[in-house]
Amino acid sequence: MLNAEGRGLGSLPDKGAVLGEVRGLHTIELAALMLATTPAALRARCRRNARREGREVVARLGAGVVGFKFGANWRVRFLPAHSAHRDHPVRRIAITQSA
Repeated sequence: MLNAEGRGLGSLPDKGAVLGEVRGLHTIELAALMLATTPAALRARCRRNARREGREVVARLGAGVVGFKFGANWRVRFLPAHSAHRDHPVRRIAITQSA
């Protein structure tokens, strides 16, 4: 099968790579490499920590690592260090009590 430019489908960019570049979302395989774990262990951790937030299924894994479920697939986002703990409820209480 050829695309519009006459190249084979094998030359198209990987959809997961495009998502990672555009939205900061990484595949489980790539995120597992970055976290020095296995894809199966990372999937299991996402499954155990999964919570529904509105219409999304989100797994907050700590230290700014957040999993998002798209259909049957998980994608992982790494939040910047300065925003990873800002919205944590315990942190918010500690800030308001000390001020």
